[in-house]
Amino acid sequence: MALIAIWMVSIENRSILFRRYFPSNGTKASDGKMVAMLTMKEESQFVSGLMSSLGIDSSFSNASNSDSEYSFSFDCTQINQLPALGFNLKGYKLWPIIVLEHKGILFCGLPVVNNTSSNLIDHIGVSVTVSTLHALINHFSKDNRLFLLEDYFTKNLPFGSQITNPYELEDDTFNKTDSETKASTSSSSTSSSKQELVLTVRVTEFISSSEPDHEMIHGTVYITNNIVFSGNPLLTYRVDNLNELNPILSPHCWLNNSNFSSSISSSSSSTSSSPASVSSSSFSCICSKLNSKALRFFHYKCNPGLISEPFLQYNYSLTRKSDLIFHLDMSITIKKANLMRFHSFRINFNRLPQSIISRLSNCAPSQGQLHMDKQSGFYWIVGTKIPKSGKLKLNADINCQTLSADQFDASAVFRVDNYTHGFPRPRGENFTLSDNLYSINFKLMPQLTLATFDYRLKATLI
Repeated sequence: MALIAIWMVSIENRSILFRRYFPSNGTKASDGKMVAMLTMKEESQFVSGLMSSLGIDSSFSNASNSDSEYSFSFDCTQINQLPALGFNLKGYKLWPIIVLEHKGILFCGLPVVNNTSSNLIDHIGVSVTVSTLHALINHFSKDNRLFLLEDYFTKNLPFGSQITNPYELEDDTFNKTDSETKASTSSSSTSSSKQELVLTVRVTEFISSSEPDHEMIHGTVYITNNIVFSGNPLLTYRVDNLNELNPILSPHCWLNNSNFSSSISSSSSSTSSSPASVSSSSFSCICSKLNSKALRFFHYKCNPGLISEPFLQYNYSLTRKSDLIFHLDMSITIKKANLMRFHSFRINFNRLPQSIISRLSNCAPSQGQLHMDKQSGFYWIVGTKIPKSGKLKLNADINCQTLSADQFDASAVFRVDNYTHGFPRPRGENFTLSDNLYSINFKLMPQLTLATFDYRLKATLI
């Protein structure tokens, strides 16, 4: 669960606001040796490549220096799916760079991944990186707090590996000056009575697919409270089908079923495990430490049996029309598209070489725009307004004698905000907040998002 590097990049200024490298992890991955040798010139190329691959900058050219040591190249053979990107820089391959955006700042992390052949999201290092970036977003997104980052990493991840819980800022002292700390101490006993308690539940689900009609759902649930309590109340979150979500719990969270909790692997060796005795048909996640602004969360991976119908169904074929022409036909159907609010939708043809792109003709998407350039290749920006039927189509001709279906393998990149069909679904009746004597009234603020993570569309040659 080691990190190699962390970056915070300003989109507006195209500059690195903060960086932290852990070259000692070079013994685990060659990437660690590379980041130790980065100069300002390579960092500038890193920012330019990051902006280009995310589509923020429309074009990107290699450095004019003829020395190949300082050249930047984007690895088009690697399927890139937000929030994971891949780069070749200074002869080293950086993969996977996890990227999250918040208020014009890109929060980037490079974890140690020893076996890249397995599903990326199954690596605990990737989950820890995502959670660490979320902690940075929650506490350090303002410029006037950047100086606190060094203290944060020194205390929690001095060598890129956890020694304490990196998702909690103890007593919230890193976010306060001395005067603010004294003021909060004097008013802590009355804060809960003056303010309305708000529980914020953020659910982020990632959907992936490696073959047609075979999808996987991974997700993370973050629970935060706006009021710091003087006591130590417990939060109980009853989750439907929790026994089929295979959760990984953060510190200060545990399950209330003893039979099931023994099979749960925690992200920290210090995780408490004192489950209550309940029937096996009901599973709940219990969170403590509500007297601090600790970030409580759990990751989960859905049992395939929960996915009764694929979210996205498609037919993607290449048919020979004549000796010199192939016809591309892609049709996509999105389940319950009329109930979705898409933030973005895009189809990338990552493996298509320029020699084939130049031979495309009669391209006819059902909506949106097609783009072709040397840096990003061929991609289809579908847009945000999906038809209520959920049906999308793309047709094109390829003027060539022979081709390989693997070259046309594509990937779907989309994000759905205010998603209401995820696992689990946060509802008010599923939450109980108690100090063992009285129930505490609160307002629930659910925030659900669905995004793709390596969702592949495989072409069939007919």
